Order: sequence, then C-alpha cells, then structure tokens
Amino acid sequence: MAGITRFHCLLYNDVNKTNLHPPTCRTKSQNLMLYRLYSGWFLAVQIIMTLVLILTLVTTLMTLLFMIDCCPDRRAATTQLTNSLLMFGVGLLIAISVIIFGVQSDTDRQWLTRPDQNFLSWSFGLVVLAGFFAIFAGMCLLVDSLRIKAQARKENKEPMGGYIMKRAPPNY
Repeated sequence: MAGITRFHCLLYNDVNKTNLHPPTCRTKSQNLMLYRLYSGWFLAVQIIMTLVLILTLVTTLMTLLFMIDCCPDRRAATTQLTNSLLMFGVGLLIAISVIIFGVQSDTDRQWLTRPDQNFLSWSFGLVVLAGFFAIFAGMCLLVDSLRIKAQARKENKEPMGGYIMKRAPPNY
C-alpha cells in the first residue's frame, strides 16, 4: 500500500458504494468478515439455527396457550401432536446444522481468526445437548397427545356404543 493512505480508502468507500472494500484497502479482519459472510455452509447453518429459534418460540407459545386452557378440549390432542412434530423438526434441524458445522469447521478452518488455536468448545456441546432435549421434548409431547386421545375416547364411550342392533324379520 505504497501510495494509498487511509484517507484514500475512506474517500473510495464514500464515492463508490457498490465496492465497499477494494483489495488494496482491506485489512485482515475485513477479509475474515467477508469470508464469513460469503461462506455458504456458514450462512446455511445460521439460517437453519434461526429457523430453529423461530420454531422453538412457536412451540413454546403453543404449549403455554395449551397449559392455560386457551385451547378447546376437542383440539387438545391435535395441539399437542403439532407441538410434538414441531419439536421433532427442531431436533432434526439442530442435528443437520451440528453435522454441517462440525464437519466444515474441521475441514475449512479459514473462517476462524486463529485456526491453529481454535477448536469446538462448550457452546457446540450445548447445541448438541439442545438437540437431545428437543427430541426428548418431542417424545414427551407425543406421549401427552396419545394420553389425551385415550382419555377423550374413554370419556366418550357409551355403554353398547359400538353395538348395532340387527333388524328383526317382519311377521306377516
């Protein structure tokens, strides 16, 4: 950067908004930031984890509404089954993102600041634990849905409810 000063870089950025960082004006941290932004697998993991957050919040809201009896009794089993399927989906998405992140962080280390000194730590372990808890929550919600269905079936059962009488033959 012999003839280019910081002022020239700032002036270039103000004049030309389409190319914010020409190659001669980028620092190491800016290169790293651009690589993080344009790395396909990193962006995919971020999108998947954002979707996981949204689905978890929806499931939490639906479960809270179920617990305070805002859900009609005839829809209780369906609500819990929907919650169960959403939590199984969350567990599946977490598993996909953990696999992608684990494999790519081992093979593609350029997105890290100091690749030789960085490794997967406790935050990665917490995401794996969250995936297990999501699958466990899905199983608990599924069991609750089946319990509610069985209870509703038991309450609606009438004596001789399934018995249909045959017609008597006519007497002429």
